[in-house]
Amino acid sequence: KNLDQTTVALYGEGEYFISDDLIFTTGLRYIYSDLFDSEVTPRVYLVYHLNDNVAFKGGVAMGYKTPAAKQLTNGYYNYSNNGASFGNPDLKPEESTNYELGVDFRIFDFAHYSITGFITDFKNQISSEELTGMYNGIDCANGVTCERSINLGKTQTRGIELAFNTKPYKGFSVNSSYTFMDNRYKDGQTNWFGGDRIENLPRHIAMLKLNYEQGKFSSYVKARARLDTIARSKGGGSGTLPWQKYKPFYIVDLGVNYKIDKQSSLSFAVQNLFDKDFFDPQVTKWDGANPAGYANRYQDYTEGRSFWLSYKYDF
Repeated sequence: KNLDQTTVALYGEGEYFISDDLIFTTGLRYIYSDLFDSEVTPRVYLVYHLNDNVAFKGGVAMGYKTPAAKQLTNGYYNYSNNGASFGNPDLKPEESTNYELGVDFRIFDFAHYSITGFITDFKNQISSEELTGMYNGIDCANGVTCERSINLGKTQTRGIELAFNTKPYKGFSVNSSYTFMDNRYKDGQTNWFGGDRIENLPRHIAMLKLNYEQGKFSSYVKARARLDTIARSKGGGSGTLPWQKYKPFYIVDLGVNYKIDKQSSLSFAVQNLFDKDFFDPQVTKWDGANPAGYANRYQDYTEGRSFWLSYKYDF
C-alpha cells in the first residue's frame, strides 16, 4: 500500500443532566480514511453521584483504529536495539466495543480512589509476531529479533483497574494504579503453546509515583512493573522456547524540575535509576535454524541507566 495516508476524525459530545445527581453523556466520532472504509463510532456513558464522595459510572463505547502508515509498508520501517520491525500491506483496521462499570470514591477531600471493571471485544486487533530466518532480505538472526504487524482476529480483554491519587500534603503527593487484564483469543486461534491467552500482553501492570513540590522546585520517583506475559508467537514455522513467559519487568525512574521564571524551566531525569539489565539471552533452537539462535528472556530490551537534561522555554 501507498505510504501516504490521510485520516480525519470529527468528534461531538453532548452532556445531559437527567437530575442533579444523574448525568448522561453521549458522543459520536466519524473517522475518514482514504485507504480504508470510513466509520462512525458511538459512545454512551452514565454517571450517578450517590453523594459528594461516591459516584457510580458505566458506559459502552465503540472504537475503530486504522493501521499507521508505517505498519502498511512492505518493508521494514524501524531498526532498533530490539531488531527490525516490518510492516504488513494486508493489515485491516481494528474494531472494538468496550463495556465499562466502576465507582469513584473521594476520601476527606484529600485522596481519590477508583475501581473500574471492563470488557473489550476486538475484531482484527492489531498486534505483532516474531519472524524467523531471512524476511524481505533482512537477516532476522534466527527469528529472535524481527517482528511483523498482524491482525489477531476476534479477541477479548477483561480486567479491572484500580487507581489511588492524593492531593499534595506538605509538598508530597502520590499517584498509583494497578491493572489486571485477561486477554483471550475468541475464534479458535491459539498461542504458540496451545493455550488461548494472547501473547505479548502482560496480565499485571502497576505504577507508583511519589511527587514532591516546593515553590519553583518539583521532583518525582516513579516505579513501574509488568508481570505474567506470555512469550510472543513466531511466524514462518514452528519452534521451541525453553520458557512460556517473559521475565517480570521492573524499572524505577527519577526526575527533578526547576521553574526559572514564568516562561522557562530546567529538567533533569534519570531513567532506569538502578541500572537494571534487561538483556538475558538464552540459547534457543528454532526449527530449520542451524546453529541455534538466542532469545531474550525479557519482552523488550530497555537501555541501562541514562541521564537527560532539558531546557524548556514557552513563548
